[in-house]
Amino acid sequence: MASEINGIPATAASLMTTKVAPQSQSEPREVRRAEQPSAASQADRVSLTAAAVSLSRAEGASNGQPVFDTARVDSLRQQIANGTYQVNASRVADKMQGFESALANHAKGPGVSP
Repeated sequence: MASEINGIPATAASLMTTKVAPQSQSEPREVRRAEQPSAASQADRVSLTAAAVSLSRAEGASNGQPVFDTARVDSLRQQIANGTYQVNASRVADKMQGFESALANHAKGPGVSP
């Protein structure tokens, strides 16, 4: 299968020669340039997987919307600035333990469940 760059097929059959006059010599020289894509190459098609289509739809649906809750972030910033934010140490410890467990399972190899 031939590769295409910028819509122009890169096959030897699609190259043609043109005579041009060089600046320093009186003899014309050959320059190779690509022809325009044929009708057959313009009919090539691309198909997307269901996952790609789903990702494309999700991207379109979230266009212009932030990927995080800006109101929540603003609230947390204000709490931190005011000195009123309280850390839930138990929750942080649980999350750290879960992360360490996931790392240990990952190190054992695929297919290992906790």
